[in-house]
Amino acid sequence: MIQRHCDLSQTLTQSSSRFVGYAITPRESKSINVYIDSVAFQASASDTFTLYLFDPSQQTAIESEEITVTGKSVTWTDLGWDIEFDKSDGTAGGTYLIGYFEDDLTATLYNQDWADGSAHAALKITRHYAGLAPVRFTSVTDQVLPDLERLTSAISCKTSGFNLRFNVKCDISDVLVDNIKMFGEAVQHAVAIRIYRDALANIGLNKTISSGQNRESAREMIRDLEGMLYGGYIPDVGYRKGMIDNLAIDFSELDIVCLKPIDDKISQVKW
Repeated sequence: MIQRHCDLSQTLTQSSSRFVGYAITPRESKSINVYIDSVAFQASASDTFTLYLFDPSQQTAIESEEITVTGKSVTWTDLGWDIEFDKSDGTAGGTYLIGYFEDDLTATLYNQDWADGSAHAALKITRHYAGLAPVRFTSVTDQVLPDLERLTSAISCKTSGFNLRFNVKCDISDVLVDNIKMFGEAVQHAVAIRIYRDALANIGLNKTISSGQNRESAREMIRDLEGMLYGGYIPDVGYRKGMIDNLAIDFSELDIVCLKPIDDKISQVKW
């Protein structure tokens, strides 16, 4: 997120009962996924404290990680946390908070101007998919979700004493999962074909009991199942679509951010 070194003369002045971090707001899209890979801290001395991730629909943190910094060296810690606009186990929309409570710190962290181009160059890439801003909430007790009604006033012009390595992408897996039942019949046919093929290929089959007539019957069943699954030409009938043909899904216009309208379609008139 930040592409420059810390100015060690710019220390972050600590305040009791304050939450410091970043606000991340995914765009209005069911397919947006923000993956926070790791976090980096640099402190004036060695220290250990906890980093939290808050979902706007939950009072307590949905993720937490113990952070250990060593001296004034930059220390990266793996996280692997996901943020989505529409969570399957939460609500849709809202702003997530990632940060720490200053009462947990003994060492001093460093900050820099957020308006500095090299301090937030990631915004040029990610802002189409997610909003990102440093925040400092005062008077937060019991280490619970800060009052998001104060979000606007909590936004800071300085960074929050740590860096993030993250990836923002379009992920349509939720859309597929929501429609998973439509794949059921096709999967059943594919499994049946596999079972018949495995049976025919089994070298342990008794040639006397497993007569040629039975084996030919299995081959016919495979042909029938493959025809129903993949489609094909039937003599004197013509081509018939299979189940796979009917599973072709048009994702265009399903999502205004990730799955935009097809290019050659007129969506509005401009004069």
